[in-house]
Amino acid sequence: MADRLDKISRKWYNENGIIKFIMSQCNKLLGVALLLLLFSCGCFSKKPSDETKPQRWRNVVPGSQFQVVVIGDQAIAGKISQLVGTWEDMTQSTFTVREISVEEVIQKKQEKFKDIAESDAVIAPLELEGLFLEQNYPTAIATDSKTFPHDGWNDLLELQKTQMTRCGGETRMIPLGSQFYVCYFRSDLLEKIGEEPPKTWADYGKLCEKLRQNFPESPDWTASLEPTVESWAARSFLARAAAYAMHRDFYSVLFDLTTMEPLVNTEPFVRALTEMKAACSSGTGIYPSDIRNAFWSGKCGLALTFPSSQDKAEVAVPKELTAGIAALPGAVRSYNPQSKQWDARPEEENNQVPTMVAGRMAMISAQSQKPEGTLDLLLWLSGEEWGTDVLASSSSVGISRKSQLHRPTSWTEKQMSPKTVSQYVTVLTKQMNGSEVLVVPSLPGQEKYMQILDENVRQTLEGKWSPQEALDAVAREWKTVTEEYGLESQKKIYRQCCGLSVL
Repeated sequence: MADRLDKISRKWYNENGIIKFIMSQCNKLLGVALLLLLFSCGCFSKKPSDETKPQRWRNVVPGSQFQVVVIGDQAIAGKISQLVGTWEDMTQSTFTVREISVEEVIQKKQEKFKDIAESDAVIAPLELEGLFLEQNYPTAIATDSKTFPHDGWNDLLELQKTQMTRCGGETRMIPLGSQFYVCYFRSDLLEKIGEEPPKTWADYGKLCEKLRQNFPESPDWTASLEPTVESWAARSFLARAAAYAMHRDFYSVLFDLTTMEPLVNTEPFVRALTEMKAACSSGTGIYPSDIRNAFWSGKCGLALTFPSSQDKAEVAVPKELTAGIAALPGAVRSYNPQSKQWDARPEEENNQVPTMVAGRMAMISAQSQKPEGTLDLLLWLSGEEWGTDVLASSSSVGISRKSQLHRPTSWTEKQMSPKTVSQYVTVLTKQMNGSEVLVVPSLPGQEKYMQILDENVRQTLEGKWSPQEALDAVAREWKTVTEEYGLESQKKIYRQCCGLSVL
């Protein structure tokens, strides 16, 4: 006994004291206890059986293999790939992820769709909706089946669930999130000139002019900015035209539903382009991210853009700058294409109409042998557990789910103060509880329609065309594109994209 005490005593001193010795012994005991606890909790036991799985995953048959194709979004594809192991542990099934570019799909449509058709699901830009409908890819999702209510579906914000899912009268899309323009404003500058954020486009134009008068524009400062670079000018224009052109009595905005005659050169669109030209004193060539950077560095008073956590530029915010976010301006009257009159919007109707300028959707293949399991997988990838991490990685995706409203800073740039973030959430929530939204046209040939519109809008902003001349040219060229793809086929798909049944 004395010998053992002597050994222990020497160890105390060799370890520089009794405290270190005691801690080393405690660590060993804690390690043993932790191992026992893990075994008792079943952490090293076999994977859970079907009986212990959450109800929502019982549509996933153990051993299933799912194929997911991601089109044109490397960030989302990378994030999803990281979740394969987690899905396997939870469901005893697996999935593979493959990424292809938008250009490949458009340029090699027939070849690529033979390949894509063999996948269980596709994640793609919203503007490709018409192309997939043309190829009969997406299956209808039975949201009233025994698998519902599903918490992943019920988590969708109302506008996403009601307006961004239906094709041809059936639910075929799973919305992953869309970007909508909002209005950034310098509240410190507006306070100095006694003004409030603009509620209508008429207000916006007057406020731009007043900012120029009180704070003269220079190479380092301008009253307002909006995206006008190639491929963005057309989207900015449509966002301006939405409140003028969307009327409560009509489903269609861009084409006549019966004839497919373009409506883009009619009065509401001409008015929108005229006002856009007057406001865009800075010309063309500005990306949404450039606008955010310019705003936060104090180089403009008003900015039409959308928040993004993906901005990497380091921007120093001036001390005097205080910012706010409001909904995109709207209109108190909308154009009635039948009577050719401007009708007052009812008081209960939102004057500000959101316009989808970017976004992502998921679809299930009509050829999939496991559609219900695929739906579970897609809702899990975009749902409360992982949806924010996956979807906020893409600058083309915005908040689309109730659970994401609790983590708004995952979607906003770091320069935003908590107060400004809160304003954004308020604006977004109101938009998502509305019933109107303008979606960028998603017909086959969408890239051609938009390229034509984009070029003519930019030439108008540069002073080469009058608004009416430019939009007349757009209408003529749009008719040519429609004829190229087939009038009856385009009419059918356009009705589906508007959420209407095919005649």
